[in-house]
Amino acid sequence: MRCQSTCFFATLAIFSLVPLLLLSGEHWLPRPATESQSWATPPPSIETVPQRPRQPPNQPNREGFALKESWVVLLSLQRSGTHWLSHELNRDPCIAVLPEILYHQTERFSWWTPILRREAIQGFFKGKLLDPTAEFDGKQLPWTLVDYVAQTSKDLQNGRLVRGFNWKVNQAFPEDWSSWFKKYCLQHKIRIVFLQRRNDLRRIFSVEANRKVPVYATKDAGEATKVRKEKVELDPKNLTYLLQRDKQKIQQVRQILGQARAMGLPVLHVYYEDLAGSAANLEAVRNFLRQNSSCPPAPLSKAPGWVKLHNGSLSHLIGNWNEVKKSLEATQWEWMLND
Repeated sequence: MRCQSTCFFATLAIFSLVPLLLLSGEHWLPRPATESQSWATPPPSIETVPQRPRQPPNQPNREGFALKESWVVLLSLQRSGTHWLSHELNRDPCIAVLPEILYHQTERFSWWTPILRREAIQGFFKGKLLDPTAEFDGKQLPWTLVDYVAQTSKDLQNGRLVRGFNWKVNQAFPEDWSSWFKKYCLQHKIRIVFLQRRNDLRRIFSVEANRKVPVYATKDAGEATKVRKEKVELDPKNLTYLLQRDKQKIQQVRQILGQARAMGLPVLHVYYEDLAGSAANLEAVRNFLRQNSSCPPAPLSKAPGWVKLHNGSLSHLIGNWNEVKKSLEATQWEWMLND
């Protein structure tokens, strides 16, 4: 009788431990993806990856573990293609890269102080709605920022676990990197994607063209044709100075990216020319952003259908082409004339 009672309670204790063992087993945890910055690694086939239902972050999934976020900064010079790239990345239902949050409609970049930038960036990543009446350095945060923070908070609740924004190099990125953002990136493992135009002459042309005809992007082929017909003149005397200045900015960014890699931060340096027209390269960027998040590959939404504004040869787009050509011949930038 004593044996039967002892065996009964022993059996009951063993069965009561089974759920705990199953829940605590490390084999239930998803393994983080390894870092990769090589285009040679093909993206996984979407069709072969089992799909899992989207759900808001910070809530347990079916296995009982909270979903993981990933924060990203899309870094670039002006008119490098970030508007197009952001929309292509956002076709993934788990990614939400928003435009420039450090932008002011009237005073542009000089309006932002270091304290304002820090408050804006940290508030954005936290997804915390900012009080539009709060003042920092005697200034109120612009309504555009408040809207972007509200949008990224909504994206997070809708299961977009990879969130970020477009940060221009001349919006004090190098200064903030040294003073506080480097440490912030380490704390939160923020991913940095640096988008560069290989042909900087085309980028400079795009800046001047946008000043003449302020159309940033369009889905209307007719409007794109009208913009393209507007000849733009570049200052040949100032051109080499602009190219040299951009070269120094890019070198500074590359040094920062080198520091980030050395500290173990995930960094990816890509060129617009390599991404445009290459679905495989675009998917490689999406894979990079999804790493270490709870996001599996998923079917993409329909392409946004943006129409390229300035395709074709620069010789057909620049009004004073002969002067521009003469100013760059026999220089390190001569190759850009024929690209």
